Amino acid sequence: MNDSFKNLGLNAELLKAMEAQGFKDPTPIQARAIPLMLQKRDVIGQARTGTGKTIAFAAPIVQLIQPAGFVQALVLTPTRELALQVKKEIEKLGGGLSILTVYGGQSMDMQLRALKKGVDVVVGTPGRILDHLGRKTISLNRVSILVLDEADRMLDMGFIDDVKEILSHTPKTRQTALFSATMPLPVIKLAKDEMKNPETLLVSRDKQTVDEVEQQLIMVPAKKKPQKLAEILKRFNGLALVFCNTKSTCDRIQNHLRRDNINAETLHGNLSQARREQVLQAFREKKVRVLVATDVAARGLDIEGISHVINYHPPKDHKD
Repeated sequence: MNDSFKNLGLNAELLKAMEAQGFKDPTPIQARAIPLMLQKRDVIGQARTGTGKTIAFAAPIVQLIQPAGFVQALVLTPTRELALQVKKEIEKLGGGLSILTVYGGQSMDMQLRALKKGVDVVVGTPGRILDHLGRKTISLNRVSILVLDEADRMLDMGFIDDVKEILSHTPKTRQTALFSATMPLPVIKLAKDEMKNPETLLVSRDKQTVDEVEQQLIMVPAKKKPQKLAEILKRFNGLALVFCNTKSTCDRIQNHLRRDNINAETLHGNLSQARREQVLQAFREKKVRVLVATDVAARGLDIEGISHVINYHPPKDHKD
């Protein structure tokens, strides 16, 4: 384990777990956020997906709370896929904590049984968390750490009012961390209203893409786009993520690619949660080469081995 991780204030048990998972040098957001969170400071981290921000809050959660059978840490995410990803990252670090993902499309009975039994960490989407609060099946009055992950995406998806309502059910004394790729005014206002003298960390504020990434713009007539996409995908062998604006376009492109003998799957909101998890797992294991997805379904996912990201339609935000 590199000395720089040891200097962040992490305990020996956590350092050992991180070493076993292959962590070496901390990323900039990890190096700056972890010590502050261990000091129980509020933190605003402006960092894009792929900067290691999940570990930046997961490691302090594992170190600061002990198994107790009630909700001590709450992580809010914009999508169920991101919730599952965050849970896996926390589990990798050990600590013996009971972690529950809570999102729509998942069995309510299963969630109720787990909550009744007692959990230490809840990772979930705002809608389902609110549902449980309305049913009085979850108590957040002893939450000591609250994390808002991909806050700008939650704003884009209309969740900000839900987030505010959820925060009203947590103690004012809680520690809050907010992570966001961009900082639109509503997110800034949320931070001002809900956080206590937060330390703001800017990571790649003006550079949303990694220096090594090569970007290309290819002009193609609409009718020829499916054929051109297939041609591009046949030029390389790595994993590819293709973003489309609509679910119907995802399905149409998947069918076209399959007819061209390209192993492709779709990821969008019309799929059952079980199917979405199955598709993502197959993509991570490289059993599927091309994932055709809507922005909402796949944004924020951090999957190793992707060599190409293709926007089938021009993205609404130039940083995407």
